[in-house]
Amino acid sequence: MASPQRSADFGTLAADAHERVRRTERLRQELATITGTAASDDGLVRVRCTPLDGVAGIDIDPRALRMASSELGGTLVRLIREAHQDMAAQMRQATADAYGLPFDPDAVPDPQALRDRLTGASALARDTAGDARALVEEIRRRR
Repeated sequence: MASPQRSADFGTLAADAHERVRRTERLRQELATITGTAASDDGLVRVRCTPLDGVAGIDIDPRALRMASSELGGTLVRLIREAHQDMAAQMRQATADAYGLPFDPDAVPDPQALRDRLTGASALARDTAGDARALVEEIRRRR
């Protein structure tokens, strides 16, 4: 039979998993609304990027067309990069807000801590499954 401690641990794990699913869904919805922006110093060229569309818009004031084509092209490339960086920064912040911690996609978790946590969760699942099998067997014997 499951011990009260194991049941409580499994209940906590289940509640934590449910909360993470809820946060992840909310984050997914929020990420879809993020728009990164960048504008030239004079405001004549503006770029918008979104996670779904990449470059979602480029606004060029007619006065910007007086620039040399190479200068305008260079400005567009720079602004696209800046808008993408702005979008990425907003996504990192939204992720940090959703999970209550700084998010660094390049950070590598502590492998030993991750291994220990997975081992503990695996043992708990194994014990709970064994307790469930024992309960089913007990019910069958009582019939």
